[in-house]
Amino acid sequence: MVRSLCALTLLTAACNGGGDVLSPVYPQFAPFRHGEAGSLGYAALHFTEIYGVRDNGPLHPVRPVLGYPAFVQPGVTRVSVEYLGFCDSGGDALERIQISLATTPPTPLTIDPSGTVIHRVGYDRKTARAVCWVRLLTVIPAAVAPGFYGLVHQVTGTAKKATTVPSAVAVWNGDPAAGRDFSFVHLSDLHQRESRFGAYRYKDILPPDMMPDVVLPGVELKFQPNLRGLRSIHMINTLRPRPDLVVVTGDIVDHGDEAPLWRAVYAALTRLQIPIILVPGNHDYAHKDSITPTDPQLSKGDLGLINFMTAFHPFLAPRIELLGYRWMGIDTGLSATYKDISRLAFITTTGLTSAQIADIKRFLATPSPRGHILFGHTPTRTSIVGWADAGKVGESGAFGQGSKEMEQLLLAAAQSGKHVVYLNGHVHWNDVFSVPDPVSDRPYRLRRRRPVKKASMPCFADLKISESPLLISTQSTTKPQKIDLDWSDPGIGPGEDPGDGIGFRLIRADASGWMSAIYRFSDERDTIGQIAAGADQVSALPGCH
Repeated sequence: MVRSLCALTLLTAACNGGGDVLSPVYPQFAPFRHGEAGSLGYAALHFTEIYGVRDNGPLHPVRPVLGYPAFVQPGVTRVSVEYLGFCDSGGDALERIQISLATTPPTPLTIDPSGTVIHRVGYDRKTARAVCWVRLLTVIPAAVAPGFYGLVHQVTGTAKKATTVPSAVAVWNGDPAAGRDFSFVHLSDLHQRESRFGAYRYKDILPPDMMPDVVLPGVELKFQPNLRGLRSIHMINTLRPRPDLVVVTGDIVDHGDEAPLWRAVYAALTRLQIPIILVPGNHDYAHKDSITPTDPQLSKGDLGLINFMTAFHPFLAPRIELLGYRWMGIDTGLSATYKDISRLAFITTTGLTSAQIADIKRFLATPSPRGHILFGHTPTRTSIVGWADAGKVGESGAFGQGSKEMEQLLLAAAQSGKHVVYLNGHVHWNDVFSVPDPVSDRPYRLRRRRPVKKASMPCFADLKISESPLLISTQSTTKPQKIDLDWSDPGIGPGEDPGDGIGFRLIRADASGWMSAIYRFSDERDTIGQIAAGADQVSALPGCH
C-alpha cells in the first residue's frame, strides 16, 4: 500500500502546516523542524547526501537507532522498524528484508505483514527520485533477556552486506510505558572537537578498562574521541542501580560541518551501556556566533544537520512514551546573535517557529499518566544572579524567539495539574527554575535554585512536582564555564559555583517528586579530577544541605 504523504521541495512546507520561517537566519530549515513529516521531508531532500551509496541496499534504517532506540517488553511490544529509500527500488526489497536482534547467536525477528506502511515523503534534490518512508512491525521474542541490543538488517538476494545498527533496542522487564520509579542521566554539550581534547592527551587519567579501543583506527589523533566525555561515560556506566536512560541535549560536536568529529562522538556514545535519546544543538549545525541569510556559513549549517542525521537519526522532534511520561525532543535552532553581558559571552539561538510552538501545544494536550518531559538544547531563560522576571526571558543565551510562548504553554499545562519539565544545556552551568505556586498571578516569577557544590561527592536535592514546571539546565560534559563574578544571590551559598567543572546530572523520579544530583569533575591545570569514591552507589548518596 503506497500513500502520497507530501512532496517536499526546498521552499514548501506542505507536510507541516505552512511556510513559517525563522527570521532573520536560516529560513530554509524552518519547514522541517517539527513533527516527523517535516524532518523526514528534509532527509528525503538530502537523501543521497545523508545516506550515499552504502552496503545495506536500497533501504536505510532510520529508527530504532543509536539516539532514538526502541523501548520494548519482550513478547509484548510491537516494534516499529523504519527505513528511508528510493520509492522505485524499495518496494521489491520489502519482500526480501530480514531483521535480527544482535544477540549471540542473532535472534531473527518475524515481520507482521499487516503492519507494513509506505509513504512518499519527498524527492532527493540531487537525483530528483522520490523517497519513501517504510515501516515494518515486529515483536521481540519473549525469550530475549533484558538488555541493550543492536539490530541487524539484511536484504536477501543481493550482494549487499548486512548492516548492524548498534544500541537500537532496549529490552526491559515490564511495560516501558508504565509509570514506576526510575532514574535517568542528563548529559549535554559534549563538544567533540579536534586538537587538545584528542586521545594523545589525558591518556594517563583514563581508567584501565577504558584504554582498549580508545584510538579509532585510521583516524587522525586530532579527531579521536573526546576523553573528557569518555570520563563521564565511564562514570555513568558504573552507577548502581543503573539509570534507565541517558538524555543528551545537543552540542554533541563543536563544529557540525566536520564529519570526522561525528564519527568520533558516535564511537564514544556507543560505549554507553544505557539507552540514549538525543537532539542537536547550535554547534551541531555550525560553529558560528552570528549568521545572516547571505553568510557563506549557511551551507556549513546545512552540512552540520546532514552530518547529525547521518550519524544518528533524521528526527528533529523525536517523541516516546516512557515510564509514565510523554517525552518530546525539540530543535532550538542555530546560533543567531552574540551578546556580551557582565563580561560573559552568550550565544542566543534562533529558537522556535510558530509551527514548533503549535506542535508543543498539541504534545502537552495529549493525556499522560504522570506528565510531560521536553528536552532541547537551549534554555528559555538564563540570568546571572537573582530572580528572572518576564523582562529576563530570553535575555541571553536563550531562544531568539518563542521563549515566552513556550513558557506560557508549560505553565498552563502545570496549572492543570500536570508535571511538566524542560531539560536543556547550552549555558555550560547548572540551573533550576521552578514555580513556587503553580497558580501564581505572576506566572513569570520563576524561582531560581542552584544546589551545586564544589565538593566531589554528589548529593540529592529535591525537585518537587508541586513546583512544576521545572526548567533544568545541566553543565557541559567537557567544557567548563569559568564564571568570575562575586556571587551575591541568596540562593548561592559558600563553596558553591554553577560552573567551573564538567560532568552530568542524575535524576531520580517517583510519584511524589524528583531528586537531582550533580556529578562534577574538576578541571584544573588540564587534568580531570576524580569524583569521590562511593559516588557510583546511587542509593547511598546524601541529601544536599
